[in-house]
Amino acid sequence: MDGKTKVLSAFFVVAVILGSMPLMVSASGNNKWPLGVEIAGTFDEILSAHQTAIDTFITEHKLLMAETQEERLTILEGKTSELRTTIEEVNEAREALIADLKAGTISGKEFAAEMRSLATDLASVAKSMGDLGKTLGDLGKELSGELRARAEALSDELKAIGTEMAEEGRAIAEEMSGRDLPVPEDLPGKSKAEEEPPEEPPRGPPEGVPQG
Repeated sequence: MDGKTKVLSAFFVVAVILGSMPLMVSASGNNKWPLGVEIAGTFDEILSAHQTAIDTFITEHKLLMAETQEERLTILEGKTSELRTTIEEVNEAREALIADLKAGTISGKEFAAEMRSLATDLASVAKSMGDLGKTLGDLGKELSGELRARAEALSDELKAIGTEMAEEGRAIAEEMSGRDLPVPEDLPGKSKAEEEPPEEPPRGPPEGVPQG
């Protein structure tokens, strides 16, 4: 593919995305998001889905080109480490957003947009984890000895990461629902957060003050 073809292909992809966005926004039937946040969020979700697909393709290509099972296992271990790092970054970003909102350094609209972006990032991690778990399961059937032990350890690590991801997703869902923002359907931990709503802060006078 020459340079001109690449440019035209990229332009076509962007045009399709931009052209489909009004339909997607309209189809959502969700009026709780400010229009600017809704458009930016939809665009972010589309790009994230494309990026996840590209990352999956690259990983699969690396696995295909690997000459030994140990090399394939090492690739999966590296990918698992990347996913854990992403979850940690999402957690840090969420806490920073809450602090900034309380300090008044960002607006409610900015908070909503950034929190939705974090939800999109976490949903992408969930998709990647599902693909990674399936690949590891298939590879583990062909391993023995030390490599099988490494694969089992990696499987345990993936389960632990899955728990961390669900907890982070629940925290994001609670922040969004607590501020009357719609929670994305594909957010990990969303259903658990809905089953167990966060405790409301006390609404009476501070402790020790008579209520009259």
